[in-house]
Amino acid sequence: MVRSAPGRYSFHLRTTKFLVLLGAVYVCSLSSNRHFLCVRAEEQVTWTPSDDADDEPALPLSLKMRKQLLQLHEAISQADDPVGMLEQVAAQNQMSGAELGKMLEKNYRDLQQDPSLLQPKTLPRAIFKALASLGVMVSQLAKKHPRSFGLSALTLILICYTLFVVPRTGLQMSSSKGLLSKGPTTMFSPPDRYVKKLIRRKSESNRSGKPLSLSIRTVKTEWDDLLTPLQDEEDGVQVHILPRKHELRQAISAQYTLSPDELLEEFPLGGETKAEIKQERDSIVDMLMSNAEKLLEERNFIEFSSTTSGTDSDNGSPLIRNVILSDDDDGDDGDKKVGVLVVRGLGDFGRHGLLFYKVTNHVPVYSDADDDSASLTVTTLKNMGFFDGQIHIHVKRLPDHDGMLLVQVSLAVPKGGRRISNTMGQLIVSELARSILQSSSRRTKQTLARKSQNRRYKAWGQRRANERRQTRTDRERLLEEMAEDRRRRWQRSNPNAGSYRPSNRRQMSPNNC
Repeated sequence: MVRSAPGRYSFHLRTTKFLVLLGAVYVCSLSSNRHFLCVRAEEQVTWTPSDDADDEPALPLSLKMRKQLLQLHEAISQADDPVGMLEQVAAQNQMSGAELGKMLEKNYRDLQQDPSLLQPKTLPRAIFKALASLGVMVSQLAKKHPRSFGLSALTLILICYTLFVVPRTGLQMSSSKGLLSKGPTTMFSPPDRYVKKLIRRKSESNRSGKPLSLSIRTVKTEWDDLLTPLQDEEDGVQVHILPRKHELRQAISAQYTLSPDELLEEFPLGGETKAEIKQERDSIVDMLMSNAEKLLEERNFIEFSSTTSGTDSDNGSPLIRNVILSDDDDGDDGDKKVGVLVVRGLGDFGRHGLLFYKVTNHVPVYSDADDDSASLTVTTLKNMGFFDGQIHIHVKRLPDHDGMLLVQVSLAVPKGGRRISNTMGQLIVSELARSILQSSSRRTKQTLARKSQNRRYKAWGQRRANERRQTRTDRERLLEEMAEDRRRRWQRSNPNAGSYRPSNRRQMSPNNC
C-alpha cells in the first residue's frame, strides 16, 4: 500500500483549498458590516484639562519609589508625633510639609483605587491580563455587530474542527448507505489507523454472534464465462454486453500479462544453450506465480496504485488503497477476511468512498493440479459499499505462450443489485490487475537481484582463490629455480665440493681433550 508518509499527519492540496475557502468566507463576514472595526468620523475624542492640575503634586513613575512613599506614609501615620516627623522628612528632602503631605496622600489614594499596581508584573499575569482584555473587546464587538460576530465565530469553529478531524478521520461524511448517501464517504483520504478501527468493529461484531450480511444472496462460483481468452497477447479492460436473460446485471473484466523475457534482460542468469534459457524462463515464471499467489494469500491487492486519472487528478493520493488488519494490529485469520477498498472519486460528491468487503472464496495453487492457477473472490457487505456484487481475481500461468503470467480481475453485479458506473468499475479492475502484476514482478526482481549478487560474490571468491593459488605456485617455482641455480654456480666455483670426507684428525688433537 502506498502510504504517505512525512510528519505524523499529512494535509493534501484539497485540504489547503478548503481552508482558503473558509478564510475567504471569514473575510467576507468581516466586511459584511461596513461599521465593523471602523471608527466613525463623528466619534471624535476630546480632552478637557483639569482645573486643579497645577495643584496636584508629581508622583514618581517607578513602582519601587511609590512603594517607598507608601511605607513612609504608614510610618508617619503610626508615629507618636506625625506632624513633627512629616516636617523633619520634608526638610531633609528640601520640601515643605504641605507638599510632602499632598504627595503621600495622592500616592496612597491612587494605590487604594488600583491595587494591581502593587502586584508584581509576571508573564502569566500579563498573559491573563491580555486575554481578559481580548475577552472584553470580543464581548463589545458581539454586542455591536451580533450577525457578523456570529458568522465569524461559526467560521472559526468550522476551521478548527476541520483542522482537528481531517488528520484523524478524513472528515467522514457518511458511515453507511442512506437516503442522501450511496455509501461510506470521507471528504479527504482517511488514514489507515481510522479504517482499521472500522474493520476491527466489524470483526468484533462478527465474532460476537452478529454475522456480517453480504450485499447479495447468491454468490457466483463459476467465472469462466467472464474470463476473457488471451488473444494476441493484448492487455486491456472489457465491459461485457449481457443479454436480458443473463443472471448478471453488470460485468467488467481486465487482464494483463507479464513475460519473463523482460526480467531476463535485466537480470541475465548466464544461460547459453536453448535448454538452459528455457529452464531459466520456467524458473522465473514459477517465481512470478508463487509471488502472485502469496499476494492473494496476504490480501495485498493494491501495493502499487496510480496517483492520477482522467477523472480526478487534483492531489497526489493513490486512486485505490486496500486496508486490512495485519498481524502487527492484533489481527487473526478471521480478521483478514474483512477489508476495505478506499477508492478516490467513488464516494458522494466525487469524494473518497469506503468499500467494505468479505473474502468468500480462496483457491490456492495445488501442486498436484493440472491447472497451475489461483483465485480469490470478495463480496461487498450490505449497505457498506457502492455496488452489490463481487470481485474475482484470477492468477494463471500460461505454458502455451512460452511461459507467461496472466492476471484477470472481474467485477460482477447480479440481477437486483446496485450498479457501479462503468468508468469506476474499469478503474477498479484495471488497478487491481496492474498492482498484482507489478507487485509480483517487483518481488521476483528482488529475488533475482539477490541471486545475481550471490552469484557475483561467489564468482569473485573463486577468482580470488584461483589467483592466490596461482601466485603461491609461481612463488614456489621461482624458489626452486633459484635454489637449483645457486647449487649449479656453487659447484662450478668449487670442483671438489662434493668429494670432501672428514679425516677425524681434529678429534685426535690434544687440544680437544
